[in-house]
Amino acid sequence: MRIALAIDLYDEPEELLARALPWATRLRGVLDLYFAQPIGEAWAVGVSDPTVLALLESERSKIRASQRQQLDALLASIPEDERGHAELFDASPAEALEQISRKADLLLVGTHGRQGLSRFLLGSVAEKAVRMAHCPVLVLRPHEDE
Repeated sequence: MRIALAIDLYDEPEELLARALPWATRLRGVLDLYFAQPIGEAWAVGVSDPTVLALLESERSKIRASQRQQLDALLASIPEDERGHAELFDASPAEALEQISRKADLLLVGTHGRQGLSRFLLGSVAEKAVRMAHCPVLVLRPHEDE
């Protein structure tokens, strides 16, 4: 069973992975990690100076290298018999999750459990995943003491 875990590298990814691992064990699945953040050509919108464009591309490359390193470190912490692969997407999380769900048997996503105005203003990647996914989605809630 291919289990896809959508990870946010900037929001306690170790905690989310810790909540996902028991599911991989329970379901005898292989856990793949995915992170999505659009940092491609959008950075250069309206920029025509070649020096600035080169600087932006250099920074984008550094960010991606750092993200790859973080994702690989998380992947290495998964027990070998449950370890799949890790992939970065240069897309919005919702777009990436729709693509990821096409090749997974189960999609795991975290939620902050926001309600009311903050949920309305910030949106919910988990909610979008549930609506758009092509496979079952399991939403991992934060621990009750949070």
